[in-house]
Amino acid sequence: MHLLKKAILVIGDLIGLNWLFRKINGGKIRVLMYHGVTSRTPGTFCWTVLAADKFAWQMHYLKRRYNVRPASEILTGERSFFEPGRNTVVITFDDGLENNFAEAWPVLRNLGLTAVCFVLPGLSQRGEQIWADDLFEFLLKQPAGDLDLSEYGFGTIQLSADKESRSGVIARLLETAKSWPAEQRNRLVDGLIPDRETPGFARSGLFKLMTIDQINQLAASREFEIGIHTDNHPIMSVLSPEEQQREITGAIENLKLGEVRYLPVFAYPNGRPEDFNDDTVSALKKSKIRAAVTTVDALWDGSFDSYNIPRIGIGGDIDRWEFKARLSGFFYYLAARGGREQRR
Repeated sequence: MHLLKKAILVIGDLIGLNWLFRKINGGKIRVLMYHGVTSRTPGTFCWTVLAADKFAWQMHYLKRRYNVRPASEILTGERSFFEPGRNTVVITFDDGLENNFAEAWPVLRNLGLTAVCFVLPGLSQRGEQIWADDLFEFLLKQPAGDLDLSEYGFGTIQLSADKESRSGVIARLLETAKSWPAEQRNRLVDGLIPDRETPGFARSGLFKLMTIDQINQLAASREFEIGIHTDNHPIMSVLSPEEQQREITGAIENLKLGEVRYLPVFAYPNGRPEDFNDDTVSALKKSKIRAAVTTVDALWDGSFDSYNIPRIGIGGDIDRWEFKARLSGFFYYLAARGGREQRR
């Protein structure tokens, strides 16, 4: 099926279907979601990490075919961009990884493109990583065999010697743990990695967050704007209304403390509809946040309110044919016709 899908996308591009769908969907906005960009060779596949050469090709393609605009113009209530033929794109990055500063910024600067980076100032100030990234790296380096996690409420998982298979198992574990209450999740992470200096655990640097100084440099540049992604990256819907407000307020206060200029735009951690709720939106409005982006996979046609903006997730498994088809909308036409669920 994978080969058939690729063949359809390649043929569709060669006979001009991406051109046609770009015309049809010219009045829609494409909000692209990236995470990491690296020129290093990762130890295993991680969807959120994109090879630097692939990222560079995508940015060149956007420069030639689309109208890349700053988030400050598009995501904060400007509706004039929903017009035929504009083919507007907004580039976003989640988490604020250091490789956004070191590897993505030079590409954007060379092409004169703009992006918004949604950061985690609390974690950045403390020099920490997102817990899921720590756990991913730790489990990736453990010996092959069964790992009993029953005391943490998960049962036994099998860590294969094959890194690709193992990364899939880890990804499923993380997806489950993301929805746990913070106390249960912290017990899992702290139980496995009581100290980040634990023997056998060493961060690769692939998921290292920017410092506040680096965030400030991006904010002062022509290429980057800074948005808010909470202070510590919790799933908002598992928090109380008061805890949600503290996550948002804390992030704003830490950015102000670092004298970082920021946009009143928010990215929900994990970003699925079940990962935020009415209390989240109320907290955002109370903090004068004017818009929020999700990870719902779609072109933005104006039918979503400004606190439910969909994005197109761009991961390491998306080749140039799928990238073109997602941007034009041909990919979503095929997905709807086939009755398949779109990946978020």
